[in-house]
Amino acid sequence: MQTKLKILTEKYKATQDKNQKDMIRYQIEGEIFTVLSSTIDKYNEHLDEIVSTVSTLMEAERVSLLIRKGNFLEIAASHGLPESVVQRKSLIRIGTGIAGKVAATGEPIFTGDLTKDEELKQSSIGGPGFKSNAFICLPLKVNNEVLGVINVSNPLKGTSFKKSDFNFLQKLASKIAILLHKSMKFESLRNGASSVIPSPLPEQAPTSAPADKNQPPKVETRKPTPPPLPPQIRKK
Repeated sequence: MQTKLKILTEKYKATQDKNQKDMIRYQIEGEIFTVLSSTIDKYNEHLDEIVSTVSTLMEAERVSLLIRKGNFLEIAASHGLPESVVQRKSLIRIGTGIAGKVAATGEPIFTGDLTKDEELKQSSIGGPGFKSNAFICLPLKVNNEVLGVINVSNPLKGTSFKKSDFNFLQKLASKIAILLHKSMKFESLRNGASSVIPSPLPEQAPTSAPADKNQPPKVETRKPTPPPLPPQIRKK
């Protein structure tokens, strides 16, 4: 069964009218946010569909979303990357290459011709054979903390991305970052709750330690105090 996001994406591809495409694109932006926010505990299951949608909207050959793991970035979802890169789950050290530099500085990179920068070309996702003449890389950042990055490269039409593409990706990156942050907090709270030790029952209390250490401690059941006798039957 196709999701609403998939249906809107197919409709976007089939539409030729520019005004209609802009309207559908606006609907897709809203649906992406709906999908992410409605499944905060497992939103990562939708990331592949989302990066694929971004590829369609921006007419880009490659899209990748990387999550920070300590001093490295790990691919969480991708579209158009070589299978060998996806299978080996390439890690990028913070500070290295385009994605690593964006993660280290928290500042975006929007370049029109990546091939002129040999350092970045050689250290990008995909290795030395990575062919890209245009690149957008944005941080997934909340409260100045970089949680990951999103990359879009290789425009299918023309030689560079437009400012409107950058603005769209910036809005999406902001939404993904907020929901990623909430997801991390949710996971932390869930893990913390599962580790709480239940309190002992109020009507039971352990007595002194047993003489034999191999035997469990005895538990004394506390009996309620009996009510006082009526005056007429009390002993004088």
